[in-house]
Amino acid sequence: WYLTCLRLTFSGLAVLVIMDNIFLCWNGRFEMNRETLLNLKKTLNFAEAGLELQHLSLLEKEMYYGVLEIADHNNEFSSDLLKDTVKMLDIPHATYHRVVRSLLQKGFITKANDRKRNAYVLIKTI
Repeated sequence: WYLTCLRLTFSGLAVLVIMDNIFLCWNGRFEMNRETLLNLKKTLNFAEAGLELQHLSLLEKEMYYGVLEIADHNNEFSSDLLKDTVKMLDIPHATYHRVVRSLLQKGFITKANDRKRNAYVLIKTI
């Protein structure tokens, strides 16, 4: 599997090429067909299997992606920043903490040793 990404923009029209598929974007709206969407999903599933993410629940995956987005160069992040990052998931506070605890138990993240209570370290990186 490979990923080729090329983006050309001119006069509000953007052309994005991923895996030899062409997406046209006019003023921020991408159009794609069903086959392309399914191919992207298959590619994502393949990549997730290589990272051992296939056994995570959907919420756990979204939280993991949130951690990847906010972790600094030392792979450290705060739970407060993660909470802000995954706010769009619209999950209850208790569910958020259960998912964080699950990622801790599964070895994807760990608590930072010498930091305050809401500091964590990303263990499984890309």
